Amino acid sequence: SSTSTAAGMNPLKFFFKVLRRRASPPPPLPPTPPLMLPKQTQLMLIVVILLTSLLILSPSLRRRLKALRGQVQLYFLTSKPPSTDTSRKILSLHTYPLKACQGLDPQSVSLTPHGLKHDRVLMIVRSGSNPDAPKRFFTQRQCGALATIKVEEVPSTTTTTTTYKLSS
Repeated sequence: SSTSTAAGMNPLKFFFKVLRRRASPPPPLPPTPPLMLPKQTQLMLIVVILLTSLLILSPSLRRRLKALRGQVQLYFLTSKPPSTDTSRKILSLHTYPLKACQGLDPQSVSLTPHGLKHDRVLMIVRSGSNPDAPKRFFTQRQCGALATIKVEEVPSTTTTTTTYKLSS
């Protein structure tokens, strides 16, 4: 025997009928505005997408880019305008006459076409028994003890040569 409501309907059917009537669909969401990125950001995204697809498709391009590693720097564009603040100061300046060793803190430096004068003009090179073999320079990655070598400029009476004293 099935129980009926006053209208003579099965209570379960009556419940779902009322529930369907009360459950209206949610209102539609307002349309979202298109994502507006600055022009520089759009161009950078296009470049990144193109380079990524080229790297995936071209193993030879990957090899060429690996060969350029360390010689090329990518600068990401920002949407911020350049600062107009001209009150910036150089707090400290360092030169490293001997590559991978401790540096000097000069009060002033001269600028040459190749960079700061006396900066990375010397390096420690691994020499082998074969004089024709290519020379390879040491870095702190290969020899961490290089970071402990102090380099001091020795005052010279001549202006054509610079002498350095090394200590650890």
